[in-house]
Amino acid sequence: IEQALQELHIPFDIISSRRFKPEMREKYDVVILPNVACMSEEQAAGLKEYVDLGGSLIATFETSLYDEFGFRRENFLLSELFGADWKATDKADTIDNGLYSQNYMNLVPTYINSVFFKDIGDTTLIPANGKFCKVEANAKKPVVPMTLGQAFQVFPEGFSYPLRESDNWPMMLVSEENDSTKGKIVYFPGEMGKSFWQLGYADYKTVLGNAVKYCEKEATPVRIKGPKTLLISSREKDNLHMVHLINLTGGWRFFDELIPLYGIEAGISVSSGIKAKKAYLLSNRQELEVQITDGYAMVNISVLKDYDVVVFERE
Repeated sequence: IEQALQELHIPFDIISSRRFKPEMREKYDVVILPNVACMSEEQAAGLKEYVDLGGSLIATFETSLYDEFGFRRENFLLSELFGADWKATDKADTIDNGLYSQNYMNLVPTYINSVFFKDIGDTTLIPANGKFCKVEANAKKPVVPMTLGQAFQVFPEGFSYPLRESDNWPMMLVSEENDSTKGKIVYFPGEMGKSFWQLGYADYKTVLGNAVKYCEKEATPVRIKGPKTLLISSREKDNLHMVHLINLTGGWRFFDELIPLYGIEAGISVSSGIKAKKAYLLSNRQELEVQITDGYAMVNISVLKDYDVVVFERE
């Protein structure tokens, strides 16, 4: 999930359960639980309070299914929030005969044009991968925009079709608290983050990013227009908002060459009445023209060789 957020240029912090307090709702609109399988009663109570106070959650796979000592529970500790009860954990892309097989997740027609699948393209299928939790919706009755198809063997080609109807296990459940002051919950029974890391399939990233946008209350504090190989980091101090830009186009940890990026756009949100007085590059103090576009103070960086910082001075 971290990789997906980086490529989507969505700023985030990584925090430990020890540091997480319900009052952090003032800083974070959304908390993501990437298969946080082991969870204590105290930690779960803190998350429930966070949602009651307006925070939103995104969780995957076996989050809260085990206690803090690694013993499996009979159900998710957060089942009330997820709107789902655990029945079993299974493989999403295999069938019982042991042959190489494949499977897909189905986008439910009712939600094809919803925010959940924005920019997904002209498709109703996303490849399924890894394990998933077989869950049933509980009394909360969440909406289910995505379900699991029926796995089928791949070879020989003449047998590449499902041999029975799918059980349509939910692969995405979305809940909104009845009280509008409370948060939203998106639960993915599968291994969405791990699958994106392993396969790099863009639709996993798109669905995860849409879930974040669905849950957030305010506009993302930073807007970037650039390739996925542009890594960003956002920092604020006093009246300064600094957007760090790191060009990873020539590699990730080890670089064969530096390939410059051209025409990058970077901006900060001004939707809350904040005004950007001026902006400049930290490397050479070159002042940049600021244009207000859709609630963002945007600047254009003509070329980025390796690393620079855009500094916005706010009034």
